Amino acid sequence: MFFLSIQSNPIPNSLALLFVAPLIITAFSPLILRERLDLRRAGAAGLGFVGVLIVLQPAADDFQFSSLWALAAGVCYAFYIMYTRQMSQRAKPLMGLMYIAIVGLVGMTLVVPFVWVAPDLQGWGIMALMGLFAAAGHFLIIKACEYAPASLLAPFNYTEIVGACTVSYLFFSYLPDALMWLGIGIICISGIYTSVYEYRRQSVARR
Repeated sequence: MFFLSIQSNPIPNSLALLFVAPLIITAFSPLILRERLDLRRAGAAGLGFVGVLIVLQPAADDFQFSSLWALAAGVCYAFYIMYTRQMSQRAKPLMGLMYIAIVGLVGMTLVVPFVWVAPDLQGWGIMALMGLFAAAGHFLIIKACEYAPASLLAPFNYTEIVGACTVSYLFFSYLPDALMWLGIGIICISGIYTSVYEYRRQSVARR
């Protein structure tokens, strides 16, 4: 879904919509993980949703429906984080990583025959690097989920916007406009607030 989005949308814009994940986690972690939800966290999630609307700009004349793929990817990623947290209490990290790889392999195998284009040598190299970095990243996410609630981990995704904007500028000469930065800022602030609040709440509970 994210690849479909960045085909026709700038990387920072799509990534900002992917940041809906912490908001979904905040909303659904009480149901799936039995984690506590209160009005402050709900309010922060609501503020983040305002930021998503600013980034998405659904009423704008140049609105791209393809950007909704990034929003859908964010929803999927949120549930991935929550179920990874749930599974981390039962299975070792490498076992969890294997489950993820198997599901991805089966799912993509059903789709690839319809869109397959044989890559050149550089393409194979890039795909191999993507696989390496993705596997390493997922392994670290699984390890992190062993030690912290999903709602506390989710806002760390916001560090991606720095790399995304850097890559987008260096390779595509694109930077978000002022309105886009406003939306990104609101999303990040809401997530950081949720993370700090959750950390302080748990620190008090441990005393």
